[in-house]
Order: sequence, then structure tokens, then C-alpha cells
Amino acid sequence: MTNRVIDADGHICEPPAVWNDYVEKRYRADTIRVERDPDGRDWVSINGAMRRNLRPAAACVPWGMDDPNNVPTWDDILPGSYDGGARATPRTPMAPCRQR
Repeated sequence: MTNRVIDADGHICEPPAVWNDYVEKRYRADTIRVERDPDGRDWVSINGAMRRNLRPAAACVPWGMDDPNNVPTWDDILPGSYDGGARATPRTPMAPCRQR
């Protein structure tokens, strides 16, 4: 029987639209936001300045910090990281836990 591990350290990531869709319009220019550069990479932008040392999706995917030339974007994040409905839906059937 294969041993199964349940990772309880599930990262929750805000969807990138949260800063534009849920912050009052008068405050949006001052919020931290995720922006995509012309090369298709997502970065944190603070006060309109893109911070290329902050990779916002890196902590939300297992391989996110492995290769600085392969920076993950929000497209790489499983919807369960930011959508409660998707998080509650199992991706694959799980076997019952074994009793000790």
C-alpha cells in the first residue's frame, strides 16, 4: 500500500482581481496588486512600481521557488488556492484514512 501524505500547510492566495474588484476606487492606486509584465510574468506592484524581487505566486505552487527563470503566474495556481468552492471539491478520490 502506498503511503499518502496530507499537507495541512495549504497556502491561500488572493485572486489577482481582489485589488481591483474589492478595494474602493479611490484607494486602488495605493494598493498592492499583482501585475503581469510584457514577458507574461506576474509580479507585485506597489504604488505603481513593479517589484521584480517579489514573486507573488511562488509560495502557492510546489515548484514556485525552484527556478528563478521559471516564475509562476496566477495561471499556474490551482483554483482551490483562492476559490473556496474549488477548495472544497476533491481533485481525485481519496482512500479512507487507516485507523491505528
